[in-house]
Amino acid sequence: MSKAILQELRSSLEDRVKHLLPNGVITKLSAVQLQELDEMKRDNLSSTHPFIPTGIVWEKLSVLFEKRLHIDGLGIVEDQTLNHWFSAFKPTHKKYYFYALWMLYTRLKERDTYNLLDKTTPSASRKKGIAIEVNGKMLSWDYLISMESVMTMIEYYPELLTQKKVVLDLGAGWGRMGYLLKTINPLITYIVSDIPVSLMVSQYYLPSVLQGEKLFRYQDNKTIKSFSHGYFVNNTGLHFIASQDLAKLEDKSVDVFINIASFQEMTQAQVDSYFGIIHKVTKDILYLEQRYEGDAVTRESYPYHPQWKKCVDRDVIFAPRYFESLYKMPPI
Repeated sequence: MSKAILQELRSSLEDRVKHLLPNGVITKLSAVQLQELDEMKRDNLSSTHPFIPTGIVWEKLSVLFEKRLHIDGLGIVEDQTLNHWFSAFKPTHKKYYFYALWMLYTRLKERDTYNLLDKTTPSASRKKGIAIEVNGKMLSWDYLISMESVMTMIEYYPELLTQKKVVLDLGAGWGRMGYLLKTINPLITYIVSDIPVSLMVSQYYLPSVLQGEKLFRYQDNKTIKSFSHGYFVNNTGLHFIASQDLAKLEDKSVDVFINIASFQEMTQAQVDSYFGIIHKVTKDILYLEQRYEGDAVTRESYPYHPQWKKCVDRDVIFAPRYFESLYKMPPI
């Protein structure tokens, strides 16, 4: 067991013991502070209703607050337990997740022209607190940040709402974008292209939350020599291909190309190569979401093709120094 864990356990035990002692037996208040506190208490107790702390809550809380004041003393109050009771919780408190979800949800609700938030729910369960109810609406972080991207794409490409479209998500993680897009429009063909470990995750998890979708596994697709737009349109469902399978995509074989937070982890040479593939295989739009400063690339070093039309290049609303961009491809 590490020294840090032992120290934390020791501090927790000492804290519990101190709470069992009567107020003032152990105190970090100075003699002057103790005198001032006693004076304040006497004056308050000699006053009348409603100024004396009484009732179910405040009679007990005033005793508890005083105990904490003796234990901690008057230091940097914002760093102390007492302030966690006043206003600010500890940084690790689950309430901040609740607040973050609510703030992002209300921001997205303002731009939700198509009522997408009312038509969809998170894929996560409640079991481990990933999806939680906030004012009657089930929310999760994956769900909301994915919805921000979906809303941006639909604002400039509303065809995603109702038409048969082919969407390729490079570095899709578990497939959170596909979960939302397919929930909103089952006519979409969603393609995950990823490295083996991530591909394994999405190939097993995504179908479990999109049950009934026709499934084209990596093992099915690896035997196909080339992928055309017509092939994907005629085989609506979930497709899983490796990153090297992008070389088998024919010209303009996908309508939408998505990359979220994986170009930022590549070398500039890799990004340059992928952008050449994007220009070749994408019919309509490219959507990106990345850090300002990646491991090797920066916001300024993405090699957008001069023929692409810039529609969006702005900060995302959920994290500092992340941006999203959307480009439309030239007409065929």
